[in-house]
Amino acid sequence: MTPSLCLQNGQADLELAEHSPPPRLALTALDKLAATSFATGDVVELLEQVRARAEILCGPDGPGLRLRLISKRLATCEVHVELLEALVGKALAGRDWEGLGHVEQLLRGFTGRLVLLRREHAEEVRQSQRPTVVLRREYVSVEQG
Repeated sequence: MTPSLCLQNGQADLELAEHSPPPRLALTALDKLAATSFATGDVVELLEQVRARAEILCGPDGPGLRLRLISKRLATCEVHVELLEALVGKALAGRDWEGLGHVEQLLRGFTGRLVLLRREHAEEVRQSQRPTVVLRREYVSVEQG
């Protein structure tokens, strides 16, 4: 069915619009560079994953996906902080003062990231929860005398 034929029949036009796939998002050269700057080897799959994730975030399940992504990042960051804290103890036990400085610098960066992710997660949870409205009626009777 071509678009010109669909416009002649309003019902068919609505059905076609519901079943047509959403337009694909294109990545600019800067987007591609940002996504692949730390990657090595073939980056085609990585770019496709970035593009697909961006399309999903724009879609109807965007809020749910954003919460899942932030939750995953938050959990990963918490594990990294715990591992770095263990390395601090190991460096102290071995009196590795130079190593301790490097680990503490990493720990500060991950702790800052953890704080930001926790705030972002809390905000996303707050926005995803629908407020419950409770109404209470009070009847007032007026007597004229």
